[in-house]
Amino acid sequence: ALCFHFCAGIRHLFWDSGKGYDIKTVYKSGYAVLFFSTALTIAAWATVIIYGHN
Repeated sequence: ALCFHFCAGIRHLFWDSGKGYDIKTVYKSGYAVLFFSTALTIAAWATVIIYGHN
């Protein structure tokens, strides 16, 4: 949830600047948020699994 919230927050910052309101861009940015939040989550877990053991 942390990675998703982070990525969605960046999306909202673009919206606050007035960019990305057309429906095509809204869908693309939504899929990008899902993709990057999933990738960040996998990377975080991989880091914990690989380097987290003492």
